[in-house]
Amino acid sequence: MAEEKKNLYNKFNIVKNLAYFKDKQEKNNYFQKLPEHVIENDIFSFLDSKELFFQVRCVSTEWCNVMKNLWCNKIKEEMIDQVKTIDLIYEKEVLTKTYEFKLEYLFNYRNLLTLYNSNTNVVNLIRTQVAEAIENTEFSKLMNLFFDFLGFYEAQELLLNNEINELNVFLGTDELPNHYTKVFQEMLNVEKFHDKNEPQLIHFREIFNTINKYEIEFISEPARLIYALLQGLVEFEILKHDIRNLNIKKKELIHKIQKTTNEWPRKKKFFERAYKLLLYSK
Repeated sequence: MAEEKKNLYNKFNIVKNLAYFKDKQEKNNYFQKLPEHVIENDIFSFLDSKELFFQVRCVSTEWCNVMKNLWCNKIKEEMIDQVKTIDLIYEKEVLTKTYEFKLEYLFNYRNLLTLYNSNTNVVNLIRTQVAEAIENTEFSKLMNLFFDFLGFYEAQELLLNNEINELNVFLGTDELPNHYTKVFQEMLNVEKFHDKNEPQLIHFREIFNTINKYEIEFISEPARLIYALLQGLVEFEILKHDIRNLNIKKKELIHKIQKTTNEWPRKKKFFERAYKLLLYSK
């Protein structure tokens, strides 16, 4: 975007100075000080076919000839850009299919997480395993990440401060199951995103992957289930971002294709009329 703005700014200055050049009394016009090959190859190359035709051609006979040298190549470039629209259409089709496939995968993933959660008392599993296995370093790392990801910051703080008795009391409160259910349902909403942004989620996954999975599985079946649930939730959130990015790219491509398609008839008519004028006029 910055490069595009820079090019537009340069084009604006070129066109502005072309207008100044028409006034022979303009003393500060830099075109008068530049060699012709620089003007032709390094300045006018920024202009498109319409700007060359309407701004450059009418300045002088010499510049009209320069414009004719450049104009055919400019038309070819713009026609090639039109042909490239076919590639954009193919790219859009590929993006659309990828988007639809991942969207279907997202809903299947959500159904799997819903089924998993409805058949497992997760809060009770956590309470039991914290009481039995929190001294295990790998399980302690897992629970720290679990509390962090689900926003159980009070439990996370108690764990980090090694206040295990207080943590067990907190996990036994009557409000916690309802709070967990609310948080879990919000995460399963495909239109809502985690408080962590996409780079933070990817970094979180990297930290999660440092946990020794085999040691977690060796602890107990409940520990393995907690590990699998957190892994699934993290991947589900990252998949949401992936699908949103695909949708944005797809919409941008559609807009670009529509813009090019709408502009082409007008460009074609301009090419035909301008070419006849150049061909039959002195």
